Amino acid sequence: MEERNEGEVREEYVERFGKKFKGKFSGMFVLVGRSPEPLIRDIRAVSPEKVCFIHTPEVEEEIDKVVEGTGLRPSKFKKEKVDGSRPDDTYEVIKRYVREWGKKIPAGRMVLDISGGKKSMVGGAAIAASFYGIEVIYSDYTEYDDEKRIPVPGSEFLASLTNPFEKTMDVRMMVGKRLFNAGEFRQSGRLFREMKQNAVDLELEKRLEFYYELTKMYDRWWNLDFKEAQSSYYKLERLQRYSIDFGVNRNMLEIQHGILDELRSRWDKKREADRFNDPQVMRHIFGTLMAMAEENERDGVFSEQALRLYRVCELIAQHRLIAEHGIDSSCVRWDSLDRKIVRRFKELSLKTLKNSKKAGHIRDAGDIKTSPEIRLM
Repeated sequence: MEERNEGEVREEYVERFGKKFKGKFSGMFVLVGRSPEPLIRDIRAVSPEKVCFIHTPEVEEEIDKVVEGTGLRPSKFKKEKVDGSRPDDTYEVIKRYVREWGKKIPAGRMVLDISGGKKSMVGGAAIAASFYGIEVIYSDYTEYDDEKRIPVPGSEFLASLTNPFEKTMDVRMMVGKRLFNAGEFRQSGRLFREMKQNAVDLELEKRLEFYYELTKMYDRWWNLDFKEAQSSYYKLERLQRYSIDFGVNRNMLEIQHGILDELRSRWDKKREADRFNDPQVMRHIFGTLMAMAEENERDGVFSEQALRLYRVCELIAQHRLIAEHGIDSSCVRWDSLDRKIVRRFKELSLKTLKNSKKAGHIRDAGDIKTSPEIRLM
């Protein structure tokens, strides 16, 4: 049989699968491996507006071949280097681009091509795709040339992966722990919950249940829902009766529960003026908001970081007013205020805003931060 020209095979592939995929997706994530040809065909068949190449250092040069073969303009693609042995690196890249592209492109119009890349990269990428509702595609074949160790030209096809989340338990556990350690409590909790449903023995089930309740506790704390956060802690206490090493710093967990207990009893039960006049309560609230702002900074979510820092400045001012002057900011009668106090308040407000970054001295970092003091090993 006459051997087919690579260019002919490529054009036939693009024409055939372009009918199904072209115009369906606007953003495309591409895991890069040693074989550029499948990626060239897939990108041309999908014809996205934007492409993100996710690669390890040793295969970066392959991207040049893909760009040349697809004719992608520099403004249409970006390259992201990851550690191929860390699934969460790939996950984090996709999460960041979902946020960036999501301003104009919904996740339903994004696609992930796993034809290249290492297995651990595929695992992290597939989990991200499952979380964000991104379709997964890959280049497959029906015939293989054992002598040349390549698919028989013309037997390749572009397929959709119906259930990308079916990855090994080890990879999913690793990704879940690293998401937790990075402060992604809601996403790691979702992963632990889904894993728990498929646990094969009691010890694994209880371990995953513990991790899930831990993520719920911090997620609720982050949302200032101290009652529900405390409820999750009590479930953790019950689970710790099992003879299982959950891989957490139990002493630090107990310290943080003491803070949570104070917040629950003193914040939830007090009227607003009493809260602002309680230095211990305010100290923990400042710490919580500052820790959240630090997480926002690490994630690059600067608008939320600014809002939380601004709220810290407001709370400092409210605390000073009630503690030093007996003024409840929730029900101020301006006509009865001493003009000196009004003038001093304005001076303090300006000073506080100028020095907002220094507000962290109010917080004892060891008391509040949930990561890395509490980490899953």
